[in-house]
Amino acid sequence: MKKLISFFSAVLIFGLMWGTPLRAQPNMSGGVLLRQEGQNKAKSTKVNATQSKYINLLQSKRFVFEGRRAFLSAGPNELVSAQFNYMVVKDKHVRVHFDFPGLNGPEGLGIISHGKLENWHFDAGNAHRSITVSGQIPRQGNQSKINFTLTVGNDGSGYLHLVSKNSSFNMTGVVVSLKKGESVISNSDY
Repeated sequence: MKKLISFFSAVLIFGLMWGTPLRAQPNMSGGVLLRQEGQNKAKSTKVNATQSKYINLLQSKRFVFEGRRAFLSAGPNELVSAQFNYMVVKDKHVRVHFDFPGLNGPEGLGIISHGKLENWHFDAGNAHRSITVSGQIPRQGNQSKINFTLTVGNDGSGYLHLVSKNSSFNMTGVVVSLKKGESVISNSDY
């Protein structure tokens, strides 16, 4: 009986050791490897083209961040309307309009301001790191400034961190060109 168990154990171990490479061999064929290489290269080219599009858009300082979801430090996240939650950067000017429940601004309003873009910083990132822009916005009727950092992924998704004197919040959304963001900024003075 011990010999029979030893025999089956040896067969099982032998089968596991030698059977695994044989099953994996079809995946190692030259055609499959070339196809995978081609797919990876095509995917990489597409990512690079999309990333270049957003690098150029942000470097030109002609874009709109449209907010979709707000995250306050206290309380749950909330879906928001891009019509009332956006940041427009046009050349050396910037306009912000953020107004959603839970956001404390002057006179009970959200954060609404425009002016000259100050302390602009642009980081193009790379294949493993997102594009980042940051700067300051003057606050009307107040000496304080609004600080922002916008991180943009290769697909145009954005993550905005905004800090003002009275509040700070994070918001996710998308970054679009000024032309695509016309519906959001139609009521502004741009």
